[in-house]
Amino acid sequence: MGDAAGGNDEDRVARLRARLEAAQRIAGLGSWEVDLPEGTVHWSSDLDPLLGWPPGDGGYERLLAVVHPADRVRVARVHAAAVRDGTPYEVDHRIVRGDGVRHLHQEAVVEHAGLRARLIGTVQDVTERVRLARRQADTESRRRELLHRLVQACDAARSHLAGDLHDGPVQVLTATSMRLEVIARGEDPPAWVADALPVVREVGAQLREVLYDLHPHVDHGGVHDAIAHVGTTVLPGTPVSVSIQGEEPSRDAARAVHGIVQEALWDVREHDSAEEVSVEVRTQDGTTVVIGGGRGERPLLSRVGLLGVQERCEAVGGTAALDEDGRVLHCRLPADLRSGA
Repeated sequence: MGDAAGGNDEDRVARLRARLEAAQRIAGLGSWEVDLPEGTVHWSSDLDPLLGWPPGDGGYERLLAVVHPADRVRVARVHAAAVRDGTPYEVDHRIVRGDGVRHLHQEAVVEHAGLRARLIGTVQDVTERVRLARRQADTESRRRELLHRLVQACDAARSHLAGDLHDGPVQVLTATSMRLEVIARGEDPPAWVADALPVVREVGAQLREVLYDLHPHVDHGGVHDAIAHVGTTVLPGTPVSVSIQGEEPSRDAARAVHGIVQEALWDVREHDSAEEVSVEVRTQDGTTVVIGGGRGERPLLSRVGLLGVQERCEAVGGTAALDEDGRVLHCRLPADLRSGA
């Protein structure tokens, strides 16, 4: 009976071992054990094909021999620490087989049994998982690149449309407004001028709001980034430096600053009046915008361009003027800036 029972136990163990080995093969998994401190190694038969070896005696030195040279020192270091100190580890590394490079994931833990201890490890082939992750990363990278190109194309189209609006309808309406003001101040002006002038101004203001909406708002990254973007899109061939002195302007002030700078830079572009432009925003005791860069004897802004900037400033209770040389624009906005720029 004892022999029969022993035989049954041996058969049961053999069946369990066969099932374990089958599961390991399906999972691309192998296992090994090291008796501590002797260093005796027990190697599962599944490790030979996983590592690309013919059947034979296993050993950790044999495994290290096929580890990719760039990973070998790292793998040897964590394994040596586990043997010496009983430190568990997980490590991902490559091996070089006859059919190419494969990716492995190793885990090892220490099992104590009385005065003896064993280091038990598993090795799993994760090559397909790594390749899938790389394909997903490549796909995501291509998606982001495509999105970036679409955003750039959209920005370019919006900038082109803004340029067309400014150089066409906005300039015409501004010039018309100036002409109507001259007529209104003359002797015996036509009755219709008083009604036409506010209409022309209102339409011009509405178109300037469209220009503002065609560029990223200050809410999308602050005044500095918004002005820098306007500089690169409106004046792509002209260096535009931007500095903020003091705290970030309030939302209403930031919106007004953005519109003022945009208006000024469009005029600089149209008249090619600067080789480089500097924009400084100061936020002490209200908000001041200083734009410099007039070229030679030419003023920074044309009469029409200055009028457009002045209208934006006056809309929020501020003032705008060029210095005596016409090369620097100073815009002063009130501390209690109201909405509606």
